[in-house]
Amino acid sequence: MKTKLLRDLVCIEPINEAELETKGFILPSYASNVLPFRGIIKGVGPKVREVKVGQTAIFDRYRADNRGDKMGNKKLLYMPEEYILAIYE
Repeated sequence: MKTKLLRDLVCIEPINEAELETKGFILPSYASNVLPFRGIIKGVGPKVREVKVGQTAIFDRYRADNRGDKMGNKKLLYMPEEYILAIYE
């Protein structure tokens, strides 16, 4: 089943920062709830102007939290484009 995003919504797959940048370090158990604020854009709605599918974005995690869905073992977040703070180039 394919999902079509509406308006200015963006679908982001969060990147687990704990797995990315802390190899060799032991983190407290709450770290996985605090660190993810970066993700890969998986889809955009028709009114999205500044981001594209495949880009890596930094987003406002606290506003975007609990706006997600699970597809298999992957978590996807759906948020307005305004929640995206920056894009890696």
